[in-house]
Amino acid sequence: MIETGTLFLALVFSISGVLGGLNGCRIYTEEQRTRARRLWIAYFTGSLLESAVGIAVFVWVFTSGMPSVWLFPALTVLPLPMILVQWRMHRKMEFESRFDGWLSNHA
Repeated sequence: MIETGTLFLALVFSISGVLGGLNGCRIYTEEQRTRARRLWIAYFTGSLLESAVGIAVFVWVFTSGMPSVWLFPALTVLPLPMILVQWRMHRKMEFESRFDGWLSNHA
């Protein structure tokens, strides 16, 4: 069961890394990306790295099996650095999403 969960999580990260990078290119303006240049580069690179790690783990587990039961918990921590970088990047960019108003009205 853990092997199936690990394969599914690796597949999700493989797809979400690429989509996160492409979506970042679409929703952030050039002025926002310039304002937070280093964080933007870290975010974009991290998105591609997340995808690469997902593909590598998927291929490894699919072909060779689970190397350890600790791979699944280690894989669940993978998005944490991306979340922290994106949070800092949004603060530096002064980025406001369409959910900001909704969340403040429902708090």
